[in-house]
Amino acid sequence: METTSTLSQELIRAAVAAEPEIVEKVQALVETMEGVIRSKQDAGEFAGLEQLAEDGRVMRFVADTLNKLPEAVTYSDKGFEAYVMLAALSREDAALRYVFRLSSWYINYGCNRELLYLCQILHIYPERGYLNGVYNRLAQYVQQMKRKRPHCTKSEELPKGATELEIPIARAKIKEMTGEELLQAEVYLGMVKNKRLVEKVTKHYMKAKNTGHLADLCGYSLSTFRRLFREEFRTTPHEWLKGLRKDKVKNLLTQTDLPLVEVAEVCGFVSQSYLTEFCQMNFGASPGEIRKN
Repeated sequence: METTSTLSQELIRAAVAAEPEIVEKVQALVETMEGVIRSKQDAGEFAGLEQLAEDGRVMRFVADTLNKLPEAVTYSDKGFEAYVMLAALSREDAALRYVFRLSSWYINYGCNRELLYLCQILHIYPERGYLNGVYNRLAQYVQQMKRKRPHCTKSEELPKGATELEIPIARAKIKEMTGEELLQAEVYLGMVKNKRLVEKVTKHYMKAKNTGHLADLCGYSLSTFRRLFREEFRTTPHEWLKGLRKDKVKNLLTQTDLPLVEVAEVCGFVSQSYLTEFCQMNFGASPGEIRKN
């Protein structure tokens, strides 16, 4: 059978080199997984994987094979979501250890998109108590990031001694979670106190011109909104919105090739000169310098 994902190919290759009697079962699993991958289902629609995850022997083999890969699986691997979901749905110790190691890898190497996917899995399957260790690991990290940097990003060199993986991802710079990512992680992990407020802020903040406008969009008086916001976010709405704007500006300048005039427009500045003034005030550099460096 022709497979389309590298992860499926690795499983078939490992099965052929291992015990002959497991090859047929692994091939059947891979065929089903490839159908899931090709269908491009959302994570919440992966319920059909639960039956596959119940085969203990096959799942131990899958987890051991994935664990031996020279690189941690990420969104750059086709089929990433399906295979990580499969491992998370298995109650086998080998699969659980693998998912826990993934959470540690993603935290250590700043893989925020992958971290959010693990949080999403926990949100979809909150009743799976065997994943409590993964939940605690992620919740602890989110709490640390929120205390340390509630709405900013920072890149740092890989900490000394972090040599567990000699792979490209390990040599990448760490990127702390942005305020937007932290908020999404908190929602997935059920860490928010005022769920109604957070849902409204999440829905409307992109359209808000200022704190008063955001309060109106969320249906609160300005004084009530400021009080509730500080209780939940531990900062002011103005500072939080400013932090998100800084995140967005920096990401667009460093991660895209958008012309500066378009960056200014996307971020809500009336002109490129206002973008330049914002960057000088908040980053100590012009948009061009930020992009170049």
